[in-house]
Amino acid sequence: MTKANAIEPIDALLTGWAAPGVWALATAPVGAGDQSMIMRARGLGWWTITLEGVSASKNEFLAAVRRAAEFPDWVGNNWDAFEDAMTDLSWVPTSNVVLFVPAAIPDTAIDILLDVARFWDHHHRRFAVVVHGTNLDGRSASLPRLDQLPIIHPRT
Repeated sequence: MTKANAIEPIDALLTGWAAPGVWALATAPVGAGDQSMIMRARGLGWWTITLEGVSASKNEFLAAVRRAAEFPDWVGNNWDAFEDAMTDLSWVPTSNVVLFVPAAIPDTAIDILLDVARFWDHHHRRFAVVVHGTNLDGRSASLPRLDQLPIIHPRT
């Protein structure tokens, strides 16, 4: 088996080899420079939410996620409203949802996303969060690492 046959960490998540949930990925920011993860997710039928350049500011994070996730007008601008919206997602056209967020997001956001992932796991919806960046620290440092999964070699 060659490395060429190995499944990339993001593909393991998107195809079900790794469980949905909140994962850390030590990589350059996902987005403008490299759309490959986002395009692979969309190609596999995932609805993607991508935040770029967001700092640890609560208000900046909430405004960015509101735009990127296309929240309905009824969603307020506070942590409770964020959690309510993320456990609703009735406006999302598919049952698979993946968020790509920079490691610099507020720790409270990560805690809420962990709760949201557990909620959707219980309700049988594939919901994943990839917290990415080259500097995983704070709350993001305690997340399981998607890039440290064992390399999986599919049977040929």
